[in-house]
Amino acid sequence: MNWNWDHLRYFNTLAEQGTLSEAARQLDVSHSTVQRHITALENELDVQLFSQLPSGFILTAAGNELYNETAGIRDVLQSISSRIAGSDQELNGRVTITVTDTFGHFLLPAITDKIQIRYPDIRLDLEIRNKLDDLQNLEADIAIRTCTEPPPELIGRKVGELRFALCTSANYLEANELTRDNAEKLARHYIQLNSNFSGSVFDNWQPASDADPAITRINGFMGAYRLCKAGLGLALLPAYITELDEDLIKLECDHLPDSNSLWILSHESLRTKHSVSAVRKLLHSSLTTLFAP
Repeated sequence: MNWNWDHLRYFNTLAEQGTLSEAARQLDVSHSTVQRHITALENELDVQLFSQLPSGFILTAAGNELYNETAGIRDVLQSISSRIAGSDQELNGRVTITVTDTFGHFLLPAITDKIQIRYPDIRLDLEIRNKLDDLQNLEADIAIRTCTEPPPELIGRKVGELRFALCTSANYLEANELTRDNAEKLARHYIQLNSNFSGSVFDNWQPASDADPAITRINGFMGAYRLCKAGLGLALLPAYITELDEDLIKLECDHLPDSNSLWILSHESLRTKHSVSAVRKLLHSSLTTLFAP
């Protein structure tokens, strides 16, 4: 057979760590990426390598035999990889990070400061975009994106959940004699995202309004935020914005859309680029406290 040596790396890590979560942490990838490689290896060999228990994964007899037989190969490959990568150990060069518009406005400056302090020899290129094609086309090294599950050619880790909140400005509440409790039902002006967000988690969301409100549509969260902050109505926005902008007020709403998973992603071909890996790990640790469940 034609061996995919990358499958063995995932196999050995899961065998040693025992759980998908710990193997994913060790490899700096998602749970599903680990599971995908294990499934592919089992399909190639036509044998079950692990038994899944409530406590985690244990090797079957066939899996234990494969682990013992490949331990030497793994050590040789790791030694070769370390020697080849030696010239790339210095954390320098350019790293391109792509983020969405709201993330770039509210969170990127503080994170950029952390990267510059920790890795002064890394130079950053920052891109404000809302799609993953820049990663898939290798036009960026790291993307911070929301998605249910990243494409298979991308690696990375889930940071947490991006939640949403119904918001408005204090000026709008005062001018229209509304409160946090009754604004959703009585407000006459709403700001909604347009058809560019068709298929998203908030695509079909509608306010529970009794006022037949006028709807202003716009093509992005950043624009919706600016209109909302200017006192032009109510808007559904990422909840973290209300924690960073005291001019916005989070309103009572009991039917918000589901949260969306937030990921830090890179193309699989960049796995061994140490500067990218270092920045990706710093991004993960910086964002986990804000977005973890």
